[in-house]
Amino acid sequence: NLCERRANGAATLWRKEINMGAGTIKLLVIEARKTSAGSLQLIAMARADVDLVLHWASVTEPAGEWQSPPDGFSTTPAKSWGTQGKSWETEFEKEPAAPGWNAVTIEAPVGNDGLVFCIRTADSKTWIKDNGQDFYVFPDEARSNADVRALYKARKEAERKKRKDAERAAKQKHHDHGGQKSKHGGKSKPFVPPTMPERPGVIQRNKWNAEDVKMSQGALGAAGAGPVAGGSVQNIVNVEPECEKSLMHRYKAGADLLPGCLSDGEAGMVAMAVWFRFMAVRQLVWNNDYNIKPREISAAQLKCTEQLARIHRDEPALRDVTRLIMATIGRGGDGDVGQRIRDEILAIQQANNCKGGMMEEWHQKLHNNTSPDDVPICEALLLFIASDCDINVYWEHLHANGIDAERMASYDRKITGLPSFKPEQYEGLTRDLKEYLRTLKAVHSGADLDSASESVLGYHQDACKGKEINIAPIDEVATPRMRELLHSARGFRDLNEPLHSLEAMLEARRELWPWTKPNGNDNGRLKDIIYLDLALESAVRQVIEGALGSMATRAPVDVLKITGLALENLALSTGGNDELVICLREWDNIVNAAMGGGSDWALQAKAITDRVQNALG
Repeated sequence: NLCERRANGAATLWRKEINMGAGTIKLLVIEARKTSAGSLQLIAMARADVDLVLHWASVTEPAGEWQSPPDGFSTTPAKSWGTQGKSWETEFEKEPAAPGWNAVTIEAPVGNDGLVFCIRTADSKTWIKDNGQDFYVFPDEARSNADVRALYKARKEAERKKRKDAERAAKQKHHDHGGQKSKHGGKSKPFVPPTMPERPGVIQRNKWNAEDVKMSQGALGAAGAGPVAGGSVQNIVNVEPECEKSLMHRYKAGADLLPGCLSDGEAGMVAMAVWFRFMAVRQLVWNNDYNIKPREISAAQLKCTEQLARIHRDEPALRDVTRLIMATIGRGGDGDVGQRIRDEILAIQQANNCKGGMMEEWHQKLHNNTSPDDVPICEALLLFIASDCDINVYWEHLHANGIDAERMASYDRKITGLPSFKPEQYEGLTRDLKEYLRTLKAVHSGADLDSASESVLGYHQDACKGKEINIAPIDEVATPRMRELLHSARGFRDLNEPLHSLEAMLEARRELWPWTKPNGNDNGRLKDIIYLDLALESAVRQVIEGALGSMATRAPVDVLKITGLALENLALSTGGNDELVICLREWDNIVNAAMGGGSDWALQAKAITDRVQNALG
């Protein structure tokens, strides 16, 4: 018996033979044994004509999350390697006494827990699973043969119930803290943000230590993403046809696949990032003859982004790639936020007497398949009205955002008409479309600074079809200092004063650092805090790019300050930033020397910029 020879005397717990048909593996034999030391022994033997690799990990329960194997495990053959995630891989070896058979043995002191695995070909082109699910090996046969799909379904139902209970609790908390009905039976009390001065004030920065933002982990590529995560890639490929139905299907699939990508480590998360990036740049189908409610899209987004926020906090080695994924997805929201997209456009049409033509076509699209394209469409309409209906202004903004007439005609609910408004409609439409833009950005624009700021500082939208939006400020984050910083960041941005704007943006990112750093503070709305940080990071880049043309005419000290702020922004966003932190510390010294009238700071600045360039590769 081939298994007996590999067992070294371990006692058999159970054995299973699986006829795999005419595929890559013809026959698979799995044996679970217990060694004299009490370890679980897995013997897998496969009849195949190609080289195979076992992709495996430990697990506490069927359908549980993949975990790193405990210390003291051994493999035969000994050629095994970690994936830099939580899984390991071990090569199958040929059985000399049985041509065509490949075998591998794993021994792990897992106690009453088990092992989980799938098999791939050495070239990663084919992945073999147990009728679409992973193979499980526990000491008992019952758990090893559990219906994983049923367990996943039950778990999702439990998570959905838990989420609904949490939403009800949050609404009750809001009711108890200012959102209650008035004694006279009026509407719920709205959150009213404090009044800020019309002109922003120049902020005074705190004295920060560059060493505080040092991150030894998280750099993209440092966590071992060299090999392709074939399992994650194949899972993505398998769900893509279903995802083409609507963005809801895509976000739900992303949420379902995230645990598997996480178990594949950085390579799996990179696969997810590439997939979502292709979606964001419109290389994948967003909607294909499928009507979907906006609230269903926003709820699916929320499920995905909340998982990503947890990974951002709890997995320091995956911080950079997680931020790349989050930047491609809107924040999402509960049902009322998404449903408002559908309700509010009809109210706008009725209030402003614009029920036909392009506005009606857009209305039908919003009702049936809203998408991130609706944000620039709304912005283009506002610019169109502000220009006294100059159609060139309308198309200029759409083209700048990758939308042309052909794309608009390709929507399931086509937009082929052109906007046309009367002067007496301008004021009402401008007011209402600006408010509607807030609603669209709340769902679709995760990295928009205005929308992300509101989600953290709190905001109110009046009732539409009986439902108002009251987003409470985030405790400990929405401080008077943060309000001042975000007001100055946005105000000076709009006034085209880059230095003051950048100083406020970077000070805000520093204030958020206790929550956005690896293993940072937890918060029930951590997702919104991370999205504000992403929005600030993006806004810094946009302001600097807009200021490049004026750098040659600015005072040298201002140029040094703006460069230092760009470097600080990079350090706050980049894992494995030891070298960048050193450069940031030295750059602060250069700025101080230049402000003090020193004469040798230019050569020092050149040396540091060379060092930054080397650090960036």
